Amino acid sequence: MDALLYPAFLLVMMIIALGVVTFVLVPALEPIFQSSERETPLLIAVLSAVGKFIENPAFPPVAVSVLTLTGILFAWRAQELSRLMMATALKMPILGPLIIKMTLARYLQTLALLLENAVAMPEALALAADACTISICRTKLSPIREAVISGRRLAEALAETKLFPPSIVSLTAVGDEVNKLPAVLANGSNILRSEAQRTLDRLLSLITPAITILLGLLVGGLVISVMTALLSVNELSAQ
Repeated sequence: MDALLYPAFLLVMMIIALGVVTFVLVPALEPIFQSSERETPLLIAVLSAVGKFIENPAFPPVAVSVLTLTGILFAWRAQELSRLMMATALKMPILGPLIIKMTLARYLQTLALLLENAVAMPEALALAADACTISICRTKLSPIREAVISGRRLAEALAETKLFPPSIVSLTAVGDEVNKLPAVLANGSNILRSEAQRTLDRLLSLITPAITILLGLLVGGLVISVMTALLSVNELSAQ
């Protein structure tokens, strides 16, 4: 998360700069354009409207009401919204596989701990599946218990879910054969967690410059618009 500190700093500075322009510079420039025959630049007009709306005495109660209603709606439909957000995240190219991989790592780790503490395999599988917070994964992991009870090997049941990588399935099969399943499952969890961490690091390495470039474009656009307005003011003053 340290990689996001610089973009966060830029975002804060941009908000401060935008506030100074909106509440200090724009009110000083707007009368000049209004007293001339030239049309007020779009950015100046928009910032002026935003500033007047925020300074309106009705803004605080309206903002509080909107935030309150939003909070009530979110609390009322929190579970449904959470499922919708998670379903959307799982469909994303990089984020979806990352979430699933972290969920599977937690599942294997839970299963390994239960088996290591002499919990019976069927009960351990049920508890590990119930511990999954992702409903899609939980739905696919729950049938593993029935498959194992019916006589299938754990590796075969894991493969049937189509969630686990072949390397994890093969590792589980080897651990089952040598009767070291808890240790092998813990190792598989560490492998998935390491892969997820590498993916997360790569994702952050892409997000950081993207946010920096985006903020740079926004700040640059604001500066250009203000400079254009200032040049227009100079032209009006020279006439």
